[in-house]
Amino acid sequence: MSNQTIIYDGHLPTGTGREFMYYKLEPLLQDLKNLWISKGYEQHKVDNIFKCPSFTGNLKNTFIYRSPYDVKVKYSENGRYQLKVPNDDCEQDHVKEYDPKTGKEENNTIQLFSGASGRFLFTEKSCSMTLVQPYFHNQKLTILGGSYDISKWFRPLHPAILNFNKEDIEFKRGDPLLYVQFPNHLNIKIVRTELDQTAYRITQGCTRYKIFKKQQPLERLYNHFLKTGYKKKLLKSLEENRID
Repeated sequence: MSNQTIIYDGHLPTGTGREFMYYKLEPLLQDLKNLWISKGYEQHKVDNIFKCPSFTGNLKNTFIYRSPYDVKVKYSENGRYQLKVPNDDCEQDHVKEYDPKTGKEENNTIQLFSGASGRFLFTEKSCSMTLVQPYFHNQKLTILGGSYDISKWFRPLHPAILNFNKEDIEFKRGDPLLYVQFPNHLNIKIVRTELDQTAYRITQGCTRYKIFKKQQPLERLYNHFLKTGYKKKLLKSLEENRID
């Protein structure tokens, strides 16, 4: 369809065979009916909610980003935390943040799936993507959100959890980590792809630029990316490495 917006959902092959654990981005509306009925909400009441065009229209292009495996965040008595993951290979999926001034571990903000397992979304035409706390599934945690145009910047998306009380956290495989929203007037098609060396170098360039030029306005980041001339190469790479 000519009016379809293709969103590339990319990941970096790990070489350890863990790609089978990646969940596709699942439409939230598809999941909610089953969720509420499983909690004992009567079928006719659920059906009435889904007849509301305002409700369904608002969530039309909202997708669930689920945890690919069990993860535990365990705090010690002195406030340091440790991640419990299924095996040693999964250690590379998570990168700890450190205070640039003191070098100490940032233990109030937990970055999950910020390493080898990061997801990378990109599209050809201008399209805003918003990350939202999964409020239908988890009201206990404070997960940072944000928006940017995924046709003008190429970076990984992952959950960042504010945990000032330093309380232990646990996610089971399949638990929602984030909601990913796109403008509801678009006809969205999400296709999965792998990052080759071309795509990986481009996202590394975006990441390093942000380190070198801290706290830049989004428009300046967009202008930098577009001036590099890498967009055409990136789209070609993502299209050639599609897996569905």
